[in-house]
Amino acid sequence: MILAYTISMKSLIITIFLVFMFSSCKINQDCSDDCNINFQPKRITSHHKKTVSSSFAQSIALQYTTEKYYKYKNNYPSVINHHDVMSITDQAGLKTPYYSANIQLPIHADIENAKIELTAIVLKSINNNTLQPLSAHEKNELQEVSNNKNVILYNKSIILKKRNNYIIKLPIQMIYSSANSNKTFVLSNFSINISFNINQNIYTSLSRNNTNNDESLRYGIEPVGYIIITTQEILENSTQIHPFIKTKTDKGYNVYIITENDWGGGIGSTAAHNIRNWLKSNYLIKNIKYALIIGYPDPDHSKVPMKVFHPRKNAKCQKDINKTPSDFYYAEMHSHFDNDNDGYCGDMGCNNNSGDLESSHIDISYEIAVGRIPVYPKDNNVDIILAKIIELNSNKTLSLKKNVLLAMDDDYGLPQNNMLVGEKIKNKILLPLDYSYIRIYDDIFPKKYNSEYTETNAENTKLALTENQFDFFVYGTHGTQTKAHGIFDITQVKNLLLNYSPVIFQNSCSNAHPENDKNLAYTLLIHSAYAVIGATRSSWYNPIHNFNSTYSGNFTFQYTKYLLENKMTVGDALYSVKENFPPIDADSWMNTLVYNLYGDPDSSLFYH
Repeated sequence: MILAYTISMKSLIITIFLVFMFSSCKINQDCSDDCNINFQPKRITSHHKKTVSSSFAQSIALQYTTEKYYKYKNNYPSVINHHDVMSITDQAGLKTPYYSANIQLPIHADIENAKIELTAIVLKSINNNTLQPLSAHEKNELQEVSNNKNVILYNKSIILKKRNNYIIKLPIQMIYSSANSNKTFVLSNFSINISFNINQNIYTSLSRNNTNNDESLRYGIEPVGYIIITTQEILENSTQIHPFIKTKTDKGYNVYIITENDWGGGIGSTAAHNIRNWLKSNYLIKNIKYALIIGYPDPDHSKVPMKVFHPRKNAKCQKDINKTPSDFYYAEMHSHFDNDNDGYCGDMGCNNNSGDLESSHIDISYEIAVGRIPVYPKDNNVDIILAKIIELNSNKTLSLKKNVLLAMDDDYGLPQNNMLVGEKIKNKILLPLDYSYIRIYDDIFPKKYNSEYTETNAENTKLALTENQFDFFVYGTHGTQTKAHGIFDITQVKNLLLNYSPVIFQNSCSNAHPENDKNLAYTLLIHSAYAVIGATRSSWYNPIHNFNSTYSGNFTFQYTKYLLENKMTVGDALYSVKENFPPIDADSWMNTLVYNLYGDPDSSLFYH
């Protein structure tokens, strides 16, 4: 069933409360999608269904903390470069920083009568390069700022009408000054309350995400769609695709299957472009949440290829590490990935060079969680993999083992780099969740962590995997297309003969290299794993562990958190890391693209 909605966009009144300040403004609706303000909304962690009758009132409370974006020198703040922090040039020609609060409302919301209030606003003054609560005298000074109409909300707010939602870009001023005392005040915390009505008889899926102290809502039309993208040849020869479809329809999905006859065919980049255009035209109508690509992943020679991105084309060094095959191309439906029209998809500007990531503000939020079952020429493994997934999805007697294997190799490179990631996973995720664990660490500092195995090698990996059963196996090491250093290689994987199938995260370079039919990720999917997340090319790590980026250490930690703590599917966990941790440079942008899922994106450790 296809539902169509027609919404009349008029004015949205924004009401601002700041203790003793009040002002209001209209949102400018004449701005199109090329406005130079970045939008990177958060994604879901959980959802529930709600039946909506004639009119449904909804309110949302979003909390923001902006202190982390400031640094100080001589008692004056400057703002740390961050994707949510922009600047506006005022009438005096000064660039004033503001926080871009991005609010997403469903396309069937009554946008004309929606209201937004800013409450619980906290401003602080600067004393000895630290933030301090306002004194009574400073509150009076701030009142003078208000009287001089230095208000907290700019008059350049924007409503963008997307394909399935409205996006309100609400710029909030971050720094204030008093002309009388030369004091500076900074915005520390604030809340946004949104209220609106939904006027249609629909089913709506309500979702929230609490990452970084804020939440977002996403609404969709039920039931959810699941799409299989494959070739006519694979469809005709597979004996397991239709039994696999039944497991999805039994879960309540509307399942769609398309081949080159539907999207218009092509090879390599042409095929990728045609597939994405088909998805863009249909994902809303069919409410597609998951896509499983079954086919040859080679980006140049396949009918269902990965798409090559160029995240490091303008990098200062190692420019040869650039081309990145990725299925992210099919997950995000709004961006023009070659916005600067230079023929290089998804390049990041550097050294005054423009790039797609800057000029188009590529939307890293995902509409569709994408997984892939690779199928190589003269390959008959697709039915083996599908049968395993069918069994795991259908077996009601399977129970969560609550056991995780952490294998962190630091035999060369910086000592403790990967072990620190393993310890953070243990301390911050596994112990609070009452999970068991086994650690295979190097013996560089065995007494420091008292790991269960004090040397990373293939023998210890085999012992741990065969003498125990794990839900999740995560390793960190240097890697090649067929080997994870100190963990195992493809020959050793084939001899494991496990009687269970864990989810595996490979924090390692090139283990999922799509052009090689013997890549380690694919070998694990055939012989051992339920699902594998791996890098199609080099992945990048930061030895000081930036845990607020998509460098590999944080990517590994956050994926584990989304999978186990938030109980996401293997696909939603992957794409939630990508969208909730925006790239901070070309290397982290490459990591956003390079990690891909081999397996069913709807698979989960928590339900079957």
